[in-house]
Amino acid sequence: MTRVALEIRFIIWNPRSWALALLLTGVAALSARANVTLPALFSDHMVVQRATSIPVWGWADAGEQVSVNIAGLIPYAIRGAIWYQGESNAGRGQLYELQLTTMITDWRTGWGQGDFPFAWVQLPNFHAPQTRPVENDGWPLVREGMRKALRLPNTGMAITIDVGEVENIHPRNKQAVGQRLAMWALAKVYGQADAASGPLPAGHEVNGGSITVSFKETDGGLVAKGGDLTGFAIAGADQKWVAASAKIEREKVVVSSPDVAAPVAVRYAWAPNPNGNLYNGAGIPATPFRTDDWPAEPTPPAPQNAH
Repeated sequence: MTRVALEIRFIIWNPRSWALALLLTGVAALSARANVTLPALFSDHMVVQRATSIPVWGWADAGEQVSVNIAGLIPYAIRGAIWYQGESNAGRGQLYELQLTTMITDWRTGWGQGDFPFAWVQLPNFHAPQTRPVENDGWPLVREGMRKALRLPNTGMAITIDVGEVENIHPRNKQAVGQRLAMWALAKVYGQADAASGPLPAGHEVNGGSITVSFKETDGGLVAKGGDLTGFAIAGADQKWVAASAKIEREKVVVSSPDVAAPVAVRYAWAPNPNGNLYNGAGIPATPFRTDDWPAEPTPPAPQNAH
């Protein structure tokens, strides 16, 4: 083994605790600032196995900057990066866009090789299946932050809202995850495929008693998988959400409800484990999204049946 070291900077994403998985190519030396606590396991000059994923954890206040020395990846050439994380950020989901874009920008700055490809996995469905039109929770907010981070150039997102499990935060179907990441890379990085993503919202328009949402990445057209289109909710200025009727019109979806005469906002698959079934022609699901920016107060638990 050859001992090399490199500093990568990142921001603490959770109050008091943090974790980062690093793939090391050689021996690593770990260090942290004075007000960051590491377990005794980690110390200078520690030796780890080459090409092994090493979890690194510790304790710090939210927003505190940490430096970790790892085996020398910079300034070696890099073709791209993939990222799968976010479950532990559900308690502060509204910050995820800033956190993710900051990390990507920092990595690109550190390597100094331009805007190299960077793709991530959007959080899958998790917890009990959706029973209300909208279920505010940290998981939809993290997914939204991931979607909004696509504003950075040369980035992509594997949508996995259909591969999760009710009680398993790390679902077993990693094959679908890998396939969707590969589809993006093949299409956008190597130019060898057509479909790169599931449908992404591209704008919306209010038309009287309905709202029309336009989509990109439709690849063969929008499809309601398994029956009628589900997962859409609509609200007026009173911000009261109701389940909506939705119909596909080519690359658009028209959303309405007889209970909302003057709609102003639409949400789709807005729950930890949503019931949406909008896909594109390549068989990839649409991302959850919303057209509003209203405060996402937690949805209270559904009342239990009396016995």
